[in-house]
Amino acid sequence: MSVTVACDKALENPVGSTGFAVFGKMHFAYEPLTNKPVAFAHLTADQRATMDAAYLNVIALVERLHRQFLEVVKLELDAQGVHDINNVQAMILFNIGDLEMTVGELTLRGCYLGSNVSYNVKKMVEAGYIMQERSLHDRRSVRVRLTDKGQELRKKITAMHQRHVGALVKGPLKDEDLTAVHATLRRLDRFWTQLVELGPRALQMISPAA
Repeated sequence: MSVTVACDKALENPVGSTGFAVFGKMHFAYEPLTNKPVAFAHLTADQRATMDAAYLNVIALVERLHRQFLEVVKLELDAQGVHDINNVQAMILFNIGDLEMTVGELTLRGCYLGSNVSYNVKKMVEAGYIMQERSLHDRRSVRVRLTDKGQELRKKITAMHQRHVGALVKGPLKDEDLTAVHATLRRLDRFWTQLVELGPRALQMISPAA
């Protein structure tokens, strides 16, 4: 079974007038035994069918993993007796860490990918996990950072992550497995990001055979 990845070189190069045609040609699959790249155009029907199925499976699995992880965080909060913050807010808090940033930057920096970040910030302020302060240089800008209570919860979430890693390395996954998964998902992320940036042009430039 071949595994589809996107060539980093294609993703790093800007899309010119030839645009997505060149971008598409630089995508390839790997042969399972030799790890030799195979251009999309040279794939057999069976290989293409395998790639199609794998692509859809990855999309479904990424969404499922996100939901499952949030459920794991919820179980951790319940076990710690923490009931004044939900799992989504706890992960926003964890991602803020020792940084200080504006509410808008929470989304830009990937601390939160939802659409109601202001609501979640408001609830965490009310619960005493983060504090808001107006910037000394721009009074219109409000910055957020963790309180001592927020830092304590972040330590508990960090400990949870460490327990998970300790359990994984004993059997299910090794460090190289996670490294490889991360690298592949990063390439897929860049591929989708470029599609979004191209907008309607992507539909015109990408060919059905790519």
